[in-house]
Amino acid sequence: MTAAAAPTAAKTSALPCRAAMIALAAMAAIGLCGQHLYLARALPLWFDEAWTAEVAATPNWASFHAEVMNDLQAPLYYLIMRLWAAVAGTSDLALRLPGIAFLACAAGLPMIRRVKGLDADARLTWGLMTLGWWGVGVFLLGRGYSLLLALSMLQALAFADLLAAPGRARAWRWTVVAALAVLTQYLALIAVAAQGLVFLAAHRRAAFRTWPALAAFVPVFAWMAYHGPRVADFSGMQNWHPPVTAFGAVG
Repeated sequence: MTAAAAPTAAKTSALPCRAAMIALAAMAAIGLCGQHLYLARALPLWFDEAWTAEVAATPNWASFHAEVMNDLQAPLYYLIMRLWAAVAGTSDLALRLPGIAFLACAAGLPMIRRVKGLDADARLTWGLMTLGWWGVGVFLLGRGYSLLLALSMLQALAFADLLAAPGRARAWRWTVVAALAVLTQYLALIAVAAQGLVFLAAHRRAAFRTWPALAAFVPVFAWMAYHGPRVADFSGMQNWHPPVTAFGAVG
């Protein structure tokens, strides 16, 4: 056997093993999704999920606006659930089905999307770990966390593309997804800021040339300024736990 033929033979012999891994992964994914569906139907809504039901079941858009303004969370997930509930209703399972769909998207993204530096086996493992790990929090499916996970996964992939080859089109893809993530959960802004600083440090001039993509954040900051006073009201509340002191943090 020649040296050139050796890698080809190795790849051919690895095909059955790869096929078996894909088959096992498919079975695991089906099993995990089945578990999510069963638990979503069997378990009652917990307190925060009941709040999602309250917002989704509002009779008109005026009451929807009032409920959204009365919460400290960003509005995108509530908007999706309000539209979904108008079609699917507000049963426990109906309220959790979007979360399962977002979770499946989050797990599937690294499986189908090539990532520089990761081979197919690593991406398959990444996706399955995402699907399996989030199963621990199945009771959170009626909240916006699985949507945030899916958007954050897409944001990470878009950011990796931007770092690999800076350009305005890629910058727009990253900022649009990042803006949607912040409109799902305000704390996502921390990850966005960190990625932006890395991009500036890595590419400097090329990064500055993509500045028009920052326009994607205009609606984000406009909404945050509008909703900010209500969020500030929550910062002064002590309903759940007292403020953490320096002594308490050390202890």
